[in-house]
Amino acid sequence: MDWLIGDKPSLPVNSEDVYFIKTPKEFYATLLERIKTSKKRVIFSSLYLGTGDLEVDLINTLKESLESNPDIKISILLDYLRGTRPSPVKSSATLLSTIAEKANIFFYHTPDLRGIKKNYLPAKFNEIVGLQHMKFYIFDDSVIISGANLSDQYFLNRQDRYVLIENNPKLVEFLENIFNTVAESSFQLKGNGALVLRDNCIHPFEGNKVDFCEHVSTQVRSILLSLHTEPTESMTSHSSTTSDTRIYPFLQFPPFKINDEVEILMKLFSHSENDINVTVATGYFNLYDDYLDAILKKSNYPLTFLTAAPDANGFYNGQGLSGYVPSLYVNTSKYLFDQTKIHQKQIKILEYSRPNWTFHGKGIWIDDEKNGLTATMIGSSNFGYRSVSRDLEAQVMLVTSNEKLRTRLKEEKNLLMEYTSLLESATFLRRDHFVPFWVKIFARHFRNFF
Repeated sequence: MDWLIGDKPSLPVNSEDVYFIKTPKEFYATLLERIKTSKKRVIFSSLYLGTGDLEVDLINTLKESLESNPDIKISILLDYLRGTRPSPVKSSATLLSTIAEKANIFFYHTPDLRGIKKNYLPAKFNEIVGLQHMKFYIFDDSVIISGANLSDQYFLNRQDRYVLIENNPKLVEFLENIFNTVAESSFQLKGNGALVLRDNCIHPFEGNKVDFCEHVSTQVRSILLSLHTEPTESMTSHSSTTSDTRIYPFLQFPPFKINDEVEILMKLFSHSENDINVTVATGYFNLYDDYLDAILKKSNYPLTFLTAAPDANGFYNGQGLSGYVPSLYVNTSKYLFDQTKIHQKQIKILEYSRPNWTFHGKGIWIDDEKNGLTATMIGSSNFGYRSVSRDLEAQVMLVTSNEKLRTRLKEEKNLLMEYTSLLESATFLRRDHFVPFWVKIFARHFRNFF
């Protein structure tokens, strides 16, 4: 798999320290358990925190940890726009203000929302401009990397992916450094509910945009450069069990011109050899045009897409225009489905549909049987326009030749496919797959916001 990874920096992982959390309830239970048992640090990066009973219990658990362990450091990074929006009355900031005196709570504001857009775009709609979208949850020297947010639906009936990597201080250090860099240029929540910037911080939407972006970019690039000091081994073959699994961090920070994810995905989707098998999962099927072009014109391997059926989309039956969001993603599915026939590609599209559940899973699995390798990419990205050009995303690629871990990766993928069905021509004749003409026109001009 050197053709894909090249000389990208990586960190060794003990394959026995990699665990796959299977369900939303298990994810929530793990969060609570790890908060209670952590000794030195708890660090959460997420889009937002919900305001229901489960989220209140989560905050109370954090509060108890702060009270019982004076040595623990708790830090949380959320998005400013999503985290301050009332839902319906309280917001993430409202709930977190109860622990803000003892914990470090930050809200990142995109530098792209400023001026007229800042003044006139209403709440919720202003979130289309850009968000803090990284999802990772650190407990001492272990971390859960996921696509799930801290909200009740993600704890109950919204299927996502969650990988727990134990006892890896180097990976945790890297993620903590990224967290701290973004946090230093974000608003900090105070106990009285005020959101303030630290002294000498360039204001994200009132200050000079170029200066703000250059400052953050320089800091992040320095952290990425530090990874190159770690010894990196070829993943083509392994003779030692201590190095049979490695992890490659990737960031996609569009405002700061850091595009690791685009670089590796263009390599993957342009691969012309029929020597791998690839599965791509995304809850929001709106692939970047360059990815689609590469897949249709260059790729030559079996490729399966796993996405949400309209009734498993979080916007299904939504109020007003949001209720048509699932149709935007069906429109993309239909385009790829038709183009697959024209280009005679080995592409399948599977839709996840489960009564009273939604699908938010995202990631990539790559099977290289010739070299005895399996890779998975897991993190916050949906591989669409938002990920490429608007939001802050954090991903890792786990590459292993360990047979037990390869089997567990296959089991994790198969579990997500348990409630899927193959997209066929007849599927688009169903009422829930009907795409209004105006949605097709809208998608042509505005799909880069979704």
